[in-house]
Amino acid sequence: MSDPLDSEAETRAERVEKVLLDELHASVTEMRGSWEGATEDEERGAIRTMRERSPENWVKQVFADVWEEMARTAFKVHSGYLGVPGVPVEWVDQYAVSGTEPGATTGVPNGPPVIDFASYSRRIADLTPAWRPVPSDVSPFEAPSVARSEIMIFNITAYGQTLLNEFFGSGGQFRRVEFQAPSQIAALGKKVVINCTGYGARALWQDETLIPVRGQIARLVAQPDVHYGVVYRHVLAVPRRDGIVVQSFAGGAMQGYGEANERPDTAESERAVATLAELFSPALWRFA
Repeated sequence: MSDPLDSEAETRAERVEKVLLDELHASVTEMRGSWEGATEDEERGAIRTMRERSPENWVKQVFADVWEEMARTAFKVHSGYLGVPGVPVEWVDQYAVSGTEPGATTGVPNGPPVIDFASYSRRIADLTPAWRPVPSDVSPFEAPSVARSEIMIFNITAYGQTLLNEFFGSGGQFRRVEFQAPSQIAALGKKVVINCTGYGARALWQDETLIPVRGQIARLVAQPDVHYGVVYRHVLAVPRRDGIVVQSFAGGAMQGYGEANERPDTAESERAVATLAELFSPALWRFA
């Protein structure tokens, strides 16, 4: 039996190729009157014309399809780690709790003007269960609006160890080397080099277009009996096996944008934990 995810990936890849070929044919035809007999140089010229004519649309169209294919491939690969000893990956319940009625406006977090960031989550909405309202008589929270879904999470400690075991098992080795210039990477003589230098790539590749986006998480002591996460008043809590992760996104999409400071902000984490504690107070938590 064929894998539906494989079939979907092939369909998307074929769709991207068809879109690009159709645009290429149209561009070459416009330039020379016919696609038949077009030379390689003419094809390259047509591609340049398409990009120059509408570079933003070109990039958005191509990147969106590529992003979706990568996201679906990653989902499929990580699904293979479900049920593996050590629990590197697992599904957990997640609750979204709001102090307002469903559909009411909760207000946009304060922050600088929001940039029009790309958003492709709707393209892969079918990969995870949809949010479902929780009836008040069975909800663990005393709130006007409670919804529930399920998310796939990584237990970083076990996940990292699993990847290391696979890496070493395949003959991989660790070598500590400091790079000051791209030429040093080229001197390695390797066919493929995966650049995972993060924000350090800005200096390494002298790419001033790279923008830092600061973020931080607080870790609470692990609670083995907690297998659900929550979203409440711009605070997210995720129950990893090695500790509960708490993160504030009160600043909205622009939170941390352009900030390269890596010093922990204790006050930010304390506010997030205090907000989370409010959710589990007798006023809102039925099992308090």
